[in-house]
Amino acid sequence: METSVHHVDTIIFTRFDVLTQFGGSFTLNVPFLCQQCGQCCREISFPDPKSLQNVINSLKIDILQLSKEFIKNGKRRDHCKLLSELCQIKPCIFLQENVCRIYTLRPLICREWYPRVKSNCPAYLLHNKMSLALFHKRKYRIGTREMIFIGNKNLNRAYPVVSELREIDETTLLHYYSPPENELIPIWETFLSFNPSNHEKLIFKTINPVLKLMD
Repeated sequence: METSVHHVDTIIFTRFDVLTQFGGSFTLNVPFLCQQCGQCCREISFPDPKSLQNVINSLKIDILQLSKEFIKNGKRRDHCKLLSELCQIKPCIFLQENVCRIYTLRPLICREWYPRVKSNCPAYLLHNKMSLALFHKRKYRIGTREMIFIGNKNLNRAYPVVSELREIDETTLLHYYSPPENELIPIWETFLSFNPSNHEKLIFKTINPVLKLMD
């Protein structure tokens, strides 16, 4: 099974409408920058037995051997009962050393998962701090959650899908309105104050296309 750190294949962000002093508005998308810490896998269990069965079939996992790792008492159970019990375990049974062992096969609910109120997810905490900084002394409308799937398969028709990160542009993003030029440098410098990695810079520029020319 997989045990390495993964490239994120789902970009999750909040879309805010920022109001200008002249009555107009522009879009500012604030990302959830996944730290691959495994916290989400501790907060949710596997979604359902059917999804688990699909993973077992795909990876040719021995369900009896798998169950011995997580179900400690020795009662005999049929196949369906084992699946049901394994789905109820938290953290998720496929979390190993803070990394998802079935990342490319993980269910849609895992791919769509995003931090909730009171979550200990560092991406959630960073998102909140970043939002406060970016909207300091600005008026804005409460944002809506958005996602972009990166890959060749459209797992949810409600959200855009691209095959590569670089394909995301203003036409991919829903209801995107570019910030005025005088806002670009303050926005970028505020983001840089959080010491983002090069990949995180790329994500921020990608979901805010007008920033792609910034250094």
